[in-house]
Amino acid sequence: MGKINIIAGAIIITAFTIMAFVLQASGTHEFGPLWKAAHVHGALLGLLNMVLGLSIITLKLEGKLISVGSILAVIGAVLLPGGLFVGVYNPSLLVLAPLGRLSLVIALLILCYSVIKA
Repeated sequence: MGKINIIAGAIIITAFTIMAFVLQASGTHEFGPLWKAAHVHGALLGLLNMVLGLSIITLKLEGKLISVGSILAVIGAVLLPGGLFVGVYNPSLLVLAPLGRLSLVIALLILCYSVIKA
């Protein structure tokens, strides 16, 4: 299951790093703060997913609960920065960011529980 997090993390880091280049090249400062936050959160959450995936593999964590946590981590890493990014165009979509945050908190709690239980 951890391989999914490693792959997703690498894709997320790449996507939001490209976004940073586009943001800098465009010179658009109107949406700058939200896009900058989306870029930073995306890169860090991609890295978090990679660490989570390596932890799952290294510690040989298995089961339905760890699978749910793994998927929630990927969902959170997409929703939080994605919500910030699309919130520029449609402010009602900013609600995705807190949903992503909640998803990540649950994923990390599941990982902590699984490590303690193992």
